[in-house]
Amino acid sequence: MPIQTANNYGPSIAVLTNGFVFYTDTLMMNKYTGMWDATHARCIRRWGTDEGLGQLVDGPRDETILDAEVPSMNINTEALLFVIPCARSWR
Repeated sequence: MPIQTANNYGPSIAVLTNGFVFYTDTLMMNKYTGMWDATHARCIRRWGTDEGLGQLVDGPRDETILDAEVPSMNINTEALLFVIPCARSWR
């Protein structure tokens, strides 16, 4: 598993306000903007799990539905509820 620090995550699932859940290759705090910078983000439209998000740490399941990849996005700090580090990239 990649080294995680308080301000830098490798492959992760980011849970946001308003029900949005994203997989990201990297999630890093931008010290200049105060926002989180996410790369290669994909909204997880349908989890496809029967035991919650923890089942997705090793990648999507057959029933998981993902939106198209966004190369980079910024996430407001107040919108980020929690992060689940993933064991490897979903690529």
